[in-house]
Amino acid sequence: MKIFIFKTIFFPIILFISIYTYNFAYANCPDGFKSPENNLFNLNVCGDKNVSDMKLQHASLVLTNIIDYNKDGLPDNKFVLKELIDVGATFLVISSEKYVEKYLNASDNEAFTIVFEDEIITQGIEFDPTLEEALHLITQFGFVSVYPLDFGENKFSKISEYMNIARGGYFKRVPNKYPSSAFYTYYDKTCDYACQVTEFTYWVITSLRNQQSGAERKKEIKNEWKLYDRKKIEKDFPELSAFFSNPKFGIIF
Repeated sequence: MKIFIFKTIFFPIILFISIYTYNFAYANCPDGFKSPENNLFNLNVCGDKNVSDMKLQHASLVLTNIIDYNKDGLPDNKFVLKELIDVGATFLVISSEKYVEKYLNASDNEAFTIVFEDEIITQGIEFDPTLEEALHLITQFGFVSVYPLDFGENKFSKISEYMNIARGGYFKRVPNKYPSSAFYTYYDKTCDYACQVTEFTYWVITSLRNQQSGAERKKEIKNEWKLYDRKKIEKDFPELSAFFSNPKFGIIF
């Protein structure tokens, strides 16, 4: 942690560290993998030996900015962060698929999501897939466990109710064609119901944060998701906006 972090928020950060660093199920990275130099919240970010330090640091920054979206130096939801730490949730940055098995063998940890180094976009206007995979880590291994009735990846949760509305009905499996009323239309047959919930949660959070807006991005995602920004969600699905704006979640400010 850089010294300058303590200049304006010394006491909160010290208190935060004492709470959130005592219990690491899979702390740090296993042999053959490296950690970024700076990682404010001590979440596991691991890259294989071929991943550039710059890309690894970028992945860590993206993860940090999700945990602390309002940028006050503290987690937006301390309970979610604690859960992520407790289960050893890891953001894995890899140069090739072979490192998935290597990571599993070295860590015996299945609480991770993956971004490939060549997918990471650090400059320009092109959308950066790092955001999606980092957010999946936080929702799948954090929000789902802390708020199972709200974010559980099953048909009984509140988020599932909203997703069913967005898909035009309840579908245990991906349908051959969604109803014309649907505005969330993910056709990947390998994505089961839980996976569909994960993807839906990602679309909603990033759209409410206006991270999917822009003419080109709207074109890129229109076949899967149509409520591309906060204004659109508030207009077309206000109940969804209200749900995600619940202060206890620390998602929308």
